[in-house]
Formats: sequence, C-alpha cells, structure tokens
Amino acid sequence: MLLPKLTTLLLCDSVGKAPDGRKTLFGLIDHASFESFPARLPRCSIFGRFGSGQGTFEASFSVRGPSENIVFETPEACTFNLEDPLQTADLVLMVDNLLLPEPGTYWIEGWLEGERLPIVATLFVDQNHDGKSSG
Repeated sequence: MLLPKLTTLLLCDSVGKAPDGRKTLFGLIDHASFESFPARLPRCSIFGRFGSGQGTFEASFSVRGPSENIVFETPEACTFNLEDPLQTADLVLMVDNLLLPEPGTYWIEGWLEGERLPIVATLFVDQNHDGKSSG
C-alpha cells in the first residue's frame, strides 16, 4: 500500500461530467457575503483529487470555522481505490445548507485514513450591509 497525496481541494457550486468523462467544476467559491449571521450557503460541492498512491483508502472532508469549530464533517468516509500510482481518484461531496455561524475564514480540510492532510482550501465570509447576499 502506498498512501496517496491530496493534489487538489476546491469548493465550488457544482461538479459536472463532460461526455468524455472529464470533470467540470462550476462556480469556484473562495468568498461569500451575507447580510446577517448565522448564514447558510444553500448548495456547494467539495472536490478532492487524490493521486500517487496504490491501494484502497478512506477519505473524508470537514469545514472548520473562524472560531476553530467544525461546522461540517463528512457523514461517513468515502472509500476509493487506486490500482496504479499514476491514477487519480476524484471525490465529490455535495453539501446542502452549509452553516456559516460567523464572518471570517473557513478552512476546508481533507482527511485520509483519519489523518488531516496538509492541503486546505479557504472560504472567506464577510458581512455586507447593502442587503444583497452573494452566497
């Protein structure tokens, strides 16, 4: 068994699939503004690509808020298999109504076999005062 590396971790609106099987990420999200808090991001997807490994693995994702509190965790681990280190495995997790209790930086974290991985994605959330939400 050769542990894979998380090579890509992104938050986006959704992930589609082209006719030839390639993934298409729509609406990359790194910033959102809300009028009041707590707020909710109605729908988003976490995209993680693993590679350079060989074997069967369990991965999960979490979102940590500005106060270091976990606001989302994968309900159960996602299992994937890499038969060859040159392969990649894409994990897509759709999240409905992501709770954002306060403004600040949120950290999207990847986990492999129960260990937190070094690559993180960020979501900066601020409060706007013009009555419009971007989330």
